[in-house]
Amino acid sequence: MSRFWAGGSDSESESSSGASDSSSSLSAIVQKNRWQDISDSDESSEELRVAKSAKDRTLETLAEKIRIVRNAIKINDWVKTQNEWEALTKHLEKNLKSIGGNYPNSFFKTLVHLFDSVKSSLANKAAFKKLSPSNGRALNRMKQVSRRACEAHADAVAAYRANPEAYESDRAASDSDSDSDSDSEDESDSDSDSSSSTRSGSSSSSSSSSSSSSGSDSDSASSSSSGSGSESDDDQWDSDSSSSSEESEASGLGQLKGRAKWLKKVVVTKEKVKKDKSARAEKRQEAKAEKEAAAAEEQEKKKEESYTPETLFAKLQTLTAQRGKRGVNRQTYVSSLSELAFFAKDFGINLQVRVWFQYIQAMIDTVVKVDECMSDDMWRRCAGTILAVLDLLSGDGGWKLVPPTDELPIGGVKEESIDEDSKSIPVNPILIQSFCTTLNNEFNKSLLSLGGSVGYSSRLRDLSTLLSVLEEGRLYFENIGIESAVAELATLHLEQISPVSGDVWESFTKNSNELNSSGDFQLFHPSSPSQSIKEKIEVSNAQGEDEKKGEIEDITLPPVLIGEAHVKNVPALADLVYKYSKVERNKTHATLCQAIHLAIHGNYNAGKDIILMSHVQDNILSADISTQIIFNRAMAHLAVAAFINNNIHEAHNLLSDIVTGKTRELLAQGVSFRSGGDRNVEQERAEKRRQVVSHQQISLDLLDAVYFTCAMLLEVPNMNANEKHGKTKKIISRHFRKYNDIFTRVLLLHNPPETVRDHIMLAASYLQKGDWKECGQTLIDMEIWSLLPNGKETCDAVKAMLLKNVKVEALRTYLLAHSKNYDSLALSQLQLLFEMEGKDVHCIVSKMILSYELSASWDSVAQCIAFQKVDPSALQNLSVIYAEKLNYLVEANERLMDARFGRGNQDSRSTWHGHQDRRGHDNRRGSDRRGDNRRGGGSDGRRGGGYD
Repeated sequence: MSRFWAGGSDSESESSSGASDSSSSLSAIVQKNRWQDISDSDESSEELRVAKSAKDRTLETLAEKIRIVRNAIKINDWVKTQNEWEALTKHLEKNLKSIGGNYPNSFFKTLVHLFDSVKSSLANKAAFKKLSPSNGRALNRMKQVSRRACEAHADAVAAYRANPEAYESDRAASDSDSDSDSDSEDESDSDSDSSSSTRSGSSSSSSSSSSSSSGSDSDSASSSSSGSGSESDDDQWDSDSSSSSEESEASGLGQLKGRAKWLKKVVVTKEKVKKDKSARAEKRQEAKAEKEAAAAEEQEKKKEESYTPETLFAKLQTLTAQRGKRGVNRQTYVSSLSELAFFAKDFGINLQVRVWFQYIQAMIDTVVKVDECMSDDMWRRCAGTILAVLDLLSGDGGWKLVPPTDELPIGGVKEESIDEDSKSIPVNPILIQSFCTTLNNEFNKSLLSLGGSVGYSSRLRDLSTLLSVLEEGRLYFENIGIESAVAELATLHLEQISPVSGDVWESFTKNSNELNSSGDFQLFHPSSPSQSIKEKIEVSNAQGEDEKKGEIEDITLPPVLIGEAHVKNVPALADLVYKYSKVERNKTHATLCQAIHLAIHGNYNAGKDIILMSHVQDNILSADISTQIIFNRAMAHLAVAAFINNNIHEAHNLLSDIVTGKTRELLAQGVSFRSGGDRNVEQERAEKRRQVVSHQQISLDLLDAVYFTCAMLLEVPNMNANEKHGKTKKIISRHFRKYNDIFTRVLLLHNPPETVRDHIMLAASYLQKGDWKECGQTLIDMEIWSLLPNGKETCDAVKAMLLKNVKVEALRTYLLAHSKNYDSLALSQLQLLFEMEGKDVHCIVSKMILSYELSASWDSVAQCIAFQKVDPSALQNLSVIYAEKLNYLVEANERLMDARFGRGNQDSRSTWHGHQDRRGHDNRRGSDRRGDNRRGGGSDGRRGGGYD
């Protein structure tokens, strides 16, 4: 039974007014219970489901995923980081419109955190090795993903890095706004609930008063019971409304429940005080930075204070054990050893030299790839350290290097302490030879990388330092008696100074000594502080924490001055190699370098004799490529020297196999790029590494000028011989014939001449016509002769020699071409035509008659030449052709046998065996006068040295 009926009377004599009161009370209870049921059902349903906007759902999901990503980064779970980051980005791209189309600040903050975490994890090589394979792959994948994301949002990322506090303040402001909104909504809900409860209380009291007034005839018990029922109903309604408001406030959604939806709302807005979170973040950042700086300074100070000979030697052992290991930063390794070299200057020579050797090796190890070269500053510091070591060992202190007894790295890792009083340093002295060789190779690679750029000349000033290192190293090994090292360093010294002429060395020595003496170019001592140490000292001085150090000055070595002993002692260096070297390669290089040096200074005969006595040409094809390159360069220099000394025939023979389509490759002065695909990429790289530096190269145009000028002087008379000899005469220079035919066919395209070959072909066309004046003027006007060694004197002598040879060959060409048109020719006429003296004309014509080039005789009374017209028979012509073919067959068989059995270089390049030419210019073959008459052959004496 309902509680509203608990106080009712059981008397059947109830009046009609009592019945009506009961019915009205029942309707009020039903009405009240109906609203109560609706409110209770709404409350139960809202506890299960909360209505949220799309923006709120997106932001809540984003915050949850960001939290998961940060936790995964913190525990180095990169697989989970990768998966969650992909889910996060997909969620943002899908719901970007619901949050206004702009990425939230929390996304950029997480992106920067992810990028920095990936970068630091990859930098920590030791931790990276410990990762599982899947985790490592995920980390590498996240490196690419984060980099691309930062590039896509570059502006936002840069803005965040510039001012991260602004992003924090924006986030705090947005949080405070949302808190104020929720508070205002909660307050409005509580106000509406209190007003509704007040109204419900007043309505219930009015209904109770009306019911009491209408029930005036009822007894006091019933009226008191009904009154108590009304009061209990009011209390129940008030409790229901207050509980619903409390639930509304607890939910934080600000939504009204039940009957309160239909009541008037009174909104009261309160301002919430915003907290300045950016200032607190700045203070935390400053405190953290100060703490880290203090810790670093404390550690550095502790390190410097703790350096003793024992601790420094232990540090050296630790660094020695780390050398070459994977994950060790080479630049950091060099900086650590530079710091040790700086602090080791106070702990004795023994420990100091050990640190220096490790320091040199560390600087050399910075070059990882074959095609890379050491930086200029690193090279100079390495050279200064080597010079400091050699100066210390060559001094009067009695210090010496002793090879370690056990096979240990430099410095002896197993030692626990060092004997500062001992004069013996356990370091292998042969390491100095290795350092000098590496320094020489790195210098050459540096010059090759610069090519013909502007920095080449400034880099070349370090050549004086290199020569000083090689000279000091050789003298040190001579003192301690290591002969193999003496020969090796002497060979390197020869290769540096032999290809340069004396006048160039004089100017270079003068400029280099002036530069080194002025102080503009200095070498630093290994104990000199590096840049990192200077920066640390400056910081400590600025903070006033280290007053003892003050300013630390650089320690420099004495200026390097080179003299004649460095650049003009080629014979003495070659003698050292012949005396001490046990390697045939070094002896061969020394022989060729000495021949090059003699040829550059004009001593052709002496250079040729050195080559012939050493028999280098016998086995040059079986030598290594670098030796073959030096041999080709020696032949080129000897050819130029032979040309200067008027040995036209020998100069032509020496260059006949060099001036071809592969001149650059043969002399290692470049790579010819051909589309035939005859070499792969590795071969091209190896070929580039074998190139000769620019200041040692030979001008290719000069070689072309020498070769084609010699070929013109030899081939033009041969081309213009009479018919008797022209059909069977052997070709001397096929290259000259080819270019001459091209020039003759397209003469208009080459007039005026542009290249060296065009000038010589134009001069050859004048010579064929007998116009010796134009021919000589064309050759003399060529500017290429200024590149000949030894300056202007050589150039003037070569021009005079050319003009004289042009007159001689023009006379011979005229007689061979027009002898059949004359019965006799006066000597005075030839003197007038060619502006030569009578004895010179008489000598030339006599040699032509004796060599059977000219069928004539002298009329001594009339002073004229009487020509004899004698034609060979058909049988004689056929026999000459048959003899030529047999000669070709014999030469082909000889080359085949040489190539098959490796009996040395017996091809056409070997012009040194008995001074013979396998192309038909052999003195022994020319000794048979009858054979030469049939073949129309000449003599080497005529073509070799002119007609002086």
